[in-house]
Amino acid sequence: MHKYFFILGRSPKLAQAEIESILPTLPGEYRIAESADDVLLLDLKIFGENGFQLKNFMKKLGGTIKVGKIIDEVENKNQATNTLTPERLLKKYLPQKEQKITFGFSLYSAGNSFSKSFQKDLAKTGIQIKIGLKKEGLKARFVTSKDKALSSVIVGENKLVERGADICIFFAKEKIYIGKTIAVQDYKSFSKFDYGRPRADAKSGMLPPKIARIMVNLAQTKPDEILLDPFCGSGTVLQEALLLGTKKVIGSDISRKAVDDTNKNLEWLGSEVDINESNYQILHSDVRELSKILKQKVDVIVTEPFLGPPLRGSESINHLQQNVKELSKLYIESFQVFQKILKENGKIVIVLPVFKKDNQEFPILIIDDIRKLGFKLKSSSESSKRGGYLYSRPDQRVMREIFILSGKSS
Repeated sequence: MHKYFFILGRSPKLAQAEIESILPTLPGEYRIAESADDVLLLDLKIFGENGFQLKNFMKKLGGTIKVGKIIDEVENKNQATNTLTPERLLKKYLPQKEQKITFGFSLYSAGNSFSKSFQKDLAKTGIQIKIGLKKEGLKARFVTSKDKALSSVIVGENKLVERGADICIFFAKEKIYIGKTIAVQDYKSFSKFDYGRPRADAKSGMLPPKIARIMVNLAQTKPDEILLDPFCGSGTVLQEALLLGTKKVIGSDISRKAVDDTNKNLEWLGSEVDINESNYQILHSDVRELSKILKQKVDVIVTEPFLGPPLRGSESINHLQQNVKELSKLYIESFQVFQKILKENGKIVIVLPVFKKDNQEFPILIIDDIRKLGFKLKSSSESSKRGGYLYSRPDQRVMREIFILSGKSS
């Protein structure tokens, strides 16, 4: 087996769940070696002639910032500074035949912390390497950052994958791992398919494409399956499903503007990639009437439903509790419809809001009601106490909690 590293994004548990949802589709075996903070180390053995194509795997992911391969281990953490000498780094980790070498260091805690003195010593080592290379007549550039790790943007803009090396050092429980970044998140593409679209509606909520992609992956959607988003908004979930290779998606929304926005955005998407109108269908419908309109059952439902009116921050607790009550009713009614339109063993990945005020949380507590309808909740030790995966920024008044469910089996 080979060891690979994954640097996880804003919600590490959610990002790890996404990775683990895709790994079973690969022809091979895997084992989690280390999982702590924003780092996931995997032992992977992939069968087949081409082995593990890490760059292609990275293209599928929405929640991972960097991926790479572990190329060395240091057994004694106390000897890290003495082991990671300029000579060793030059010989083992940096390109040997390049006339211009660009390199940088990224430090990560994977179950054990590193000292500030080590960080300073490593920076000095980088300068020594740069000076040594220049003495040999080679051009050298040492890329640094204010943070302990180089971001995907810094790695990408400085072409550290193509023309140099982003050397990643992981302080794990028992040892130190050293790896090289092989691919970073395609931040330019995500930006293009977010801000480059012709239509958006901030009032109805804007699901980030990265989260939509994670949700489609959590549903383990297959190319020949039909995916439905019954609250399609501006079409972000449908877009990401199509970009991941789903050949047929259906969207619906009670808002005529949302239907028009989705149609315009998917029409634009078709001008950017190989997608045409036969790949999608957009319906104008209240979710509660959807079973009367749909002509066939669907395999997968992936959606962020209406999360309530926009919040200003001055709302009372009673106001938030009323939001919870009204949305709970809408969501339960939606699942009653899902019963009718979802195929046996079909998957549902859905966002439920968690409102925040004065350090209090007001979640939507309907999972027991959904279970009574025959749906099964998929949860793990990595999910929240309610069985979902939280995603939020510190300043958000409404957090997203993503739940994975499956329908009835025969």
